Amino acid sequence: MKIKNKISPYPILFKYNDDFINSSFSSNINAINKPNTLDLKIDFTLNDDTILNLIQDDKAVYLVHAECPITSYRKLSISKEPFIDLKVPSTMLRGKFEVCTFIVANGEIKSYSNPNFHEDYTGLKFNLDKGNIIAIGTAKEFDISKTDEDLENLPSIIKVFKSKDKKFGEMTVDTEGDYILVGLYEDCFEKYSILGRSQFKNTMLSLILLPAMIVVLERVAEDYDNMEELKWFKVISSLLESIGVNVYELNNDLSSKGSILSIAQSIFDSPISRSITEIYCIDEEAVADEA
Repeated sequence: MKIKNKISPYPILFKYNDDFINSSFSSNINAINKPNTLDLKIDFTLNDDTILNLIQDDKAVYLVHAECPITSYRKLSISKEPFIDLKVPSTMLRGKFEVCTFIVANGEIKSYSNPNFHEDYTGLKFNLDKGNIIAIGTAKEFDISKTDEDLENLPSIIKVFKSKDKKFGEMTVDTEGDYILVGLYEDCFEKYSILGRSQFKNTMLSLILLPAMIVVLERVAEDYDNMEELKWFKVISSLLESIGVNVYELNNDLSSKGSILSIAQSIFDSPISRSITEIYCIDEEAVADEA
């Protein structure tokens, strides 16, 4: 959604027009790449008492419009608070990704006026309908390039396969190629395939992918020289950077990040907690059914 400076039948607070004096509205848009999402944190700064009162009286709200034209992803989020947090699935991001911010009417507003209107509007009052734009804030465009597309998330570089060799146990981790290959012995693989698509998705992540990631990070910490050109290494490097860890200083960063285990948990966004909650909720449902 491209913001254009069009002529409006009523004054709109916008930095690129002169409808207002001594007023401003801007937004700080930050994005953090997570394993499966792009996490957006938007903070609003409004300098106009009249509009602020409209928000406090529930007559207006902050609004974020996020859109990816290629995938047709579109999301509207509103808030009375001066911030909005939004998670966008990585699978919905391709090419250009646009984030626009507004303040809009949350219902019908009769006789809207503002002492900060430009003198051309002195004494005028306007009736606004729900959804009418009151202020236009900062807009930001992200370029989800082909490179980012290749490195978009963990599912793109971790492959779980059926292993017929139990020599090294029920689970193995191979990091010699472009993909991290997690081998599960036959019966384990069959059960993983079923449970991974069920209510136990997070539990399977903690049981299989979390320990696999610990193995990967330990190998990187020991010797990354022969790994740098591998596709999975570039993905892991990007993910580590998003949580403040330099892949080339992994051992040094352990003092501030805790351990390989804690870093792996950060990459998967607290998988242990989500797994325990998942099992607890399923158990509660079972108890309720028995009752």
